[in-house]
Amino acid sequence: MAESEYLQQLTQAERRSNEIIKAAQDAREKRLKEAKFDAEQELGKTRGEMEAEFSKTSAQLSAGTEELDAIRQRTQVDIAHSQSKFSEKKAEALSFLMDHVVKVDLSVPAVVKGRFDLA
Repeated sequence: MAESEYLQQLTQAERRSNEIIKAAQDAREKRLKEAKFDAEQELGKTRGEMEAEFSKTSAQLSAGTEELDAIRQRTQVDIAHSQSKFSEKKAEALSFLMDHVVKVDLSVPAVVKGRFDLA
């Protein structure tokens, strides 16, 4: 009879250990599910923040691009205006330079002639 009592005790101990193991596994699964749920919520929150920041940055970059395009257009207009002014004044400037370079006054100054009263 002692053997059957030992077998019953052993069987009961095995059942209790199985129950304890099962309870621990269930608790572990429950904690994992909760952790996964919390992580998904945190991920969703972070994703929302990052998407908002991305949208804000994209909007700023778009505004910067529009401003850059406007600056480029103004620059092109200024360049075209400068080139047209250059073309207009080019002939006049060349004529002025040629007049002063080619037409040399060969007269002797009054001071060199010794006439200081005319100077």
